[in-house]
Amino acid sequence: MKTIRALRRGLEVIDCLAASAEPLGLAELYRATGIDKSTLLRLLATLIEQGWACRGLGDGRYRLTATPVTLGPASAEVSWLSLVGPYLVELHDGLGWPSDLALVDEASLRIIETSRPLSRRIRHREVLGFRPGPLRSALGRAWLAGSEERRRQTLLRRLASGPGEAAWLARDKDYLARLTQEFDALGYARRDPAERLMVSAEEPGYAAIALPIRRGGEVCACLSVVFVPGEAEEAQLAQGLRHVITALETPATPGV
Repeated sequence: MKTIRALRRGLEVIDCLAASAEPLGLAELYRATGIDKSTLLRLLATLIEQGWACRGLGDGRYRLTATPVTLGPASAEVSWLSLVGPYLVELHDGLGWPSDLALVDEASLRIIETSRPLSRRIRHREVLGFRPGPLRSALGRAWLAGSEERRRQTLLRRLASGPGEAAWLARDKDYLARLTQEFDALGYARRDPAERLMVSAEEPGYAAIALPIRRGGEVCACLSVVFVPGEAEEAQLAQGLRHVITALETPATPGV
């Protein structure tokens, strides 16, 4: 009985992605499977089209969106990655500035996708996996201010009991009041100008605004736009964020 070579090769790619603990790039898949790169690209495009895989916008690497053993949904992170990429491209093209998506990861946020590689205006691009500060970053402030009161107080108590700057900021009632008042007045969170962790000394101080993404009444992620102060209108950026977040808050992908 004849076998279908293209199907066999597609299954090889799926097995390779499933066996890897990390997402894989094209060169890694080529080394692991021996399939020429042009064929690999066609196979990967088919898997993406059929919802089996996705390619990260920030790292350009491939990961499965479903597990081949159970045919069930993959992790929430992969589900978000398979959904959000086109929206981040649309947002970048419309605003001219890149965005970061951070997922709520237990007691902190973690950036899982970014459109910074598309931008020539922002030099600092290596942000995947970064955990933004909860009380100075725009992402962290959007998470905190956008959460319902009971959840917010739980987060603040946890921060206050920990080490470092976040602990004393979480106990500073005046600072927290200003943070929430600004969020309520503007309708979005701003990065504290003192937040410089993601910028080198040679680069300009970037600004950022962010909004929470809610599912089931809970903040599950936050989306920011990063820009150079004085070169963008915050109101326009916020409008673009709200448009994308409205789409993302409508469940469209299992597990998201």
